[in-house]
Amino acid sequence: MDEIREVNQVTAYFCYVNRTVFGLAVSIAGEVLGLSPNDDASEDNWEHQS
Repeated sequence: MDEIREVNQVTAYFCYVNRTVFGLAVSIAGEVLGLSPNDDASEDNWEHQS
Protein backbone atom coordinates (compact mmCIF):
# COMPACT_ATOMS: atom_id res chain seq x y z
CA MET A 1 0.00 0.00 0.00
CA ASP A 2 2.90 2.41 0.69
CA GLU A 3 4.19 1.93 -2.86
CA ILE A 4 0.80 2.93 -4.27
CA ARG A 5 0.80 6.09 -2.16
CA GLU A 6 4.32 6.95 -3.27
CA VAL A 7 3.46 6.50 -6.95
CA ASN A 8 0.37 8.64 -6.40
CA GLN A 9 2.39 11.44 -4.77
CA VAL A 10 5.09 11.44 -7.44
CA THR A 11 2.50 11.48 -10.22
CA ALA A 12 0.55 14.29 -8.56
CA TYR A 13 3.72 16.33 -8.12
CA PHE A 14 4.72 15.98 -11.78
CA CYS A 15 1.21 16.93 -12.88
CA TYR A 16 1.36 20.02 -10.63
CA VAL A 17 4.79 21.06 -11.92
CA ASN A 18 3.81 20.56 -15.57
CA ARG A 19 0.63 22.63 -15.17
CA THR A 20 2.60 25.37 -13.40
CA VAL A 21 5.26 25.45 -16.12
CA PHE A 22 2.66 25.52 -18.90
CA GLY A 23 0.62 28.15 -17.08
CA LEU A 24 3.66 30.42 -16.75
CA ALA A 25 4.57 29.83 -20.42
CA VAL A 26 8.08 28.73 -19.49
CA SER A 27 10.23 28.02 -22.54
CA ILE A 28 13.08 25.53 -22.52
CA ALA A 29 14.16 26.29 -26.09
CA GLY A 30 17.92 26.16 -26.29
CA GLU A 31 18.33 24.54 -22.87
CA VAL A 32 20.34 21.37 -22.35
CA LEU A 33 18.17 19.11 -20.21
CA GLY A 34 19.38 16.10 -18.26
CA LEU A 35 23.02 17.04 -18.47
CA SER A 36 25.37 18.36 -15.82
CA PRO A 37 28.90 19.76 -15.93
CA ASN A 38 31.74 17.33 -15.49
CA ASP A 39 34.92 18.86 -14.06
CA ASP A 40 34.93 22.40 -15.44
CA ALA A 41 32.57 25.08 -16.76
CA SER A 42 33.29 24.43 -20.44
CA GLU A 43 30.08 24.00 -22.45
CA ASP A 44 31.76 21.16 -24.33
CA ASN A 45 32.32 19.20 -21.11
CA TRP A 46 28.72 18.31 -20.26
CA GLU A 47 27.54 14.70 -19.99
CA HIS A 48 24.99 12.53 -18.26
CA GLN A 49 25.85 11.89 -14.61
CA SER A 50 24.69 8.78 -12.78
